[in-house]
Amino acid sequence: MQLEGAKIILRKFKIEDAEQVYKNVCEPSHRPWAYAIKDPYSLKDATAWIEKTHKDFETREAFQFAVILKETGEVIGGGGD
Repeated sequence: MQLEGAKIILRKFKIEDAEQVYKNVCEPSHRPWAYAIKDPYSLKDATAWIEKTHKDFETREAFQFAVILKETGEVIGGGGD
């Protein structure tokens, strides 16, 4: 599933997003909003989390969406439950 707006795309996270998720979580200015995420956070943690979001989608336990900047394809955030 994918939803597109004028500037963003909402879609399931992909394993390829792990590096950008890792960078976003580790960005010091983002840490206040990532308080529930362990510190230090690793690329392995990001990959494991994305794998969990896939399982959660399959079981309908939770739905996490990547927020993608349409212009660049960059993962700029995420959301869901």
